[in-house]
Amino acid sequence: MDDRSLGFSAADVLTATSQTQVCSWIWYDPYPFGTMLPQPGATSAQVSLGLGANEATLLEPVDGGETVPDCGSFMRVLGALQIVTDDGAIEHTFLVPLRVSAPGDFDANVDISGIQLPGFGFSWEASWEQREQPLLIASYGELWGGLLLVQGSSSEYPDSVLGELFVFECESRRN
Repeated sequence: MDDRSLGFSAADVLTATSQTQVCSWIWYDPYPFGTMLPQPGATSAQVSLGLGANEATLLEPVDGGETVPDCGSFMRVLGALQIVTDDGAIEHTFLVPLRVSAPGDFDANVDISGIQLPGFGFSWEASWEQREQPLLIASYGELWGGLLLVQGSSSEYPDSVLGELFVFECESRRN
């Protein structure tokens, strides 16, 4: 996309995010709510982001046909997020819808529960049922990070619609 109405293009976004980031990676222990492969603990990961499609969409925030104050315009770009953990648990490229407000400043939230990851598995304890598995990533300024949540509901807690477990956390400063 060559539209520069935001002051940058999709190509600028790729240039700002295309470096591979090495980040610390923490697998959290899901006990007593479930079990997980790999084992809880620290490792590291190489994370890179490219464009997943050669197009972008300019979106203006609106509320009932009016522009919403204090909310700037942003670009929606399909990203290709590659994650390779040093422990071999994840080696996959995820297509993620990026919301970009400036080159290198973006966030994304995508449900990856339907994706098979051979080195990653999660099983809820008997009273819990799997819902979604959102992958969240963000980059603002020099900070780059992400979270993988496992969401579920429990018959033992009928008033609780959703439980979330942080499965990993990845944080890095951009190179």
